Amino acid sequence: MTVAQLAAAQHAAGRPLRFDEYLAIVLYGEHGFYTTSGQAGRRGDFITSPEVGPLFAAVLARWIDAEHARLGAPDDFTIVEVGAGPGTLARAILLAAPHWIERYVAVEISPTQRAQHPAGVRSQAELPSVPFRGVVIANELLDNLPFRLAVFDGGWREAMVSIARDGTPS
Repeated sequence: MTVAQLAAAQHAAGRPLRFDEYLAIVLYGEHGFYTTSGQAGRRGDFITSPEVGPLFAAVLARWIDAEHARLGAPDDFTIVEVGAGPGTLARAILLAAPHWIERYVAVEISPTQRAQHPAGVRSQAELPSVPFRGVVIANELLDNLPFRLAVFDGGWREAMVSIARDGTPS
């Protein structure tokens, strides 16, 4: 998102943007990091455990198998990965345990990232809206959620982001 677009969003709100509002725009807005170019991986902007090698996903696949067995091996067992990004973890888990392909749900808000999900998994923008039996997994999710920020300068206050119409931050 451009600085001008951030300024327009702030002025449309009639106040400075809360830090979580700012993060939502710059990460997931029309021109946000994850909506346009943000990528994980060795050639991307950052690297996560699934990109390092197959061990992380293989261990998760064994845990998923164990949970399935612990729950009595239900036929409707579902794996929901939240914040699936481009599907790297899904690919690696399914490489280690291909029998889960039809029960894997990859949840990712970014359409650019969802377009890269492996064939065969259910790819969607939101969490399932109905109850399910299974497991929820998430890797590198919390650091990608917009959050409110408090600062202490003699007293606590909420951090705000203010951008002048000319693009100058304050």
